[in-house]
This record gives sequence, structure tokens and C-alpha cells, in this order.
Amino acid sequence: MQTVKSKTLAKNSVDGNGYVAFMNSSLSCDELKEVQRSFYRGEYNSKLLRLSTIHLEIKCPIYVRLAFGEHDLSTLTQQTNRLEAFIPSIDMINSGNTTTDAEIQESIQQNTEALLISPKGYRMDGCDTFIANTILPISVYNTTIVTGSLFDWLEFCDKQAPSNIKPYLETIHKVLSVEFGYYVEKRN
Repeated sequence: MQTVKSKTLAKNSVDGNGYVAFMNSSLSCDELKEVQRSFYRGEYNSKLLRLSTIHLEIKCPIYVRLAFGEHDLSTLTQQTNRLEAFIPSIDMINSGNTTTDAEIQESIQQNTEALLISPKGYRMDGCDTFIANTILPISVYNTTIVTGSLFDWLEFCDKQAPSNIKPYLETIHKVLSVEFGYYVEKRN
């Protein structure tokens, strides 16, 4: 029987609780360069970006995970019993009044905590798990394996996004730049 060693992923922190980690790819940057030499005489061709399938592990709120579905990125979400949710900082709320920002943040936190507790109570009362979870806020974190071609990932990173999703786009772009720097630069 063969023993497989577990590889510790380098987790790039996002928004305090989330992260982006490179898992693996079907072709490395060097392997793509070899295909480029063989098929395109060393010249860059954007078709190469579709050859390598990249897997990232991402811990993010549901609203970020939903954005993956707008592109050709597929997801596999880990099931968990421990729920945590994104609560925006006072700076992120940015209403123009610090007191109001603090009140809004506290209200969001209280409402989120109540929504996280309710499904547990419903399940304890015998409610179907799916039905009990229908009230979970979209700010709940999930750990997800997200898969797509380098082309699809770069398209995703180029999208216009709300300010709460941008840190994930920037971190994904940074991770891709480390693993596929040559192709990320050529694309830009």
C-alpha cells in the first residue's frame, strides 16, 4: 500500500477569515512553455491559457462563491458543522459617520449571529437540514475547491466586482502570478 504525504497548502489570507491556496494544476508554467516551444515555435499564443486546469482551495463567504458560477469555474464545497460569517469592518461600511458605521456593524453582527443559531434549533426540532439552512446569510464562509483553466481564472480576476469581492480577485491574481507569472504578464 502506497502512502501519500499530505501537502500543506500556502494559504494567502483574505479579509481576516478567508484565504486562497494553490492546490495544483494539470500543466505547470514550465510545461506550458514546453508546449509553446513545440507548437508555436516559442511564440506566445493565448490558446495556451486554456490548456492548464488549475485547482485553488478558497475559504470565502457564499457571495464570493456565487461569483465563480458567472465564469467557467466549477466548485466543490466542503460540508461543515462549524459556521462563521463575514462581518464588515467599520471602515468597510463607510456611511460617512463613524457612530452610524459602528451601529450598522453591531446590527449586522447581531442579525448574523441569530441567523447562524436558528438552523441548529430547527434541525434539533426535526426540521429537514436543507430547509433549516435556507435562512443562512450569504456571508457564511465555505471552504471550496474551485477549478478552471488559466484563461477562466484570469477572466474572473479581470471582472468588475463589488469592493467586498475585490480582495479575493486580487489574492487569486497574486497566487496565479506566483505559479504562472510569465502567462499572467503576457495576458495583461
